[in-house]
Amino acid sequence: MLDKIIVNGLYPDFNEKKMKNANIGIKDGKIAFIGSEQPEAAEIIDAEGKVVSPGFIDIHRHADLAAWRPGFGQPELRQGLTTIVNGNCGLSAAPMRRAKRAEIAAYLQPICGEMPKQVPTDSL
Repeated sequence: MLDKIIVNGLYPDFNEKKMKNANIGIKDGKIAFIGSEQPEAAEIIDAEGKVVSPGFIDIHRHADLAAWRPGFGQPELRQGLTTIVNGNCGLSAAPMRRAKRAEIAAYLQPICGEMPKQVPTDSL
């Protein structure tokens, strides 16, 4: 039995370069079934009129300090983002030496916003 099945949704078939209507089954967090049948599942999600897609990855994000803001992650999830990568442009809020915290925080402020005092910066 599947954990979940998403029924009536469209999904992008990149091999055939077109949208397809299918039921998509999930087992242990992985896609385990794609087809027109509807295998037994613990949860059924009706995606009528919606596109079903794996989560998107934002490979260059300046959200280093966003995790300490109320509601962090909600706008990202609404956009389909499930993974974000920080610090790949050479500078990040962590890790940093305590002696350089004020200087780095001031440099990052226009990009990442104000650094709250409770943000741990000694390690990732």
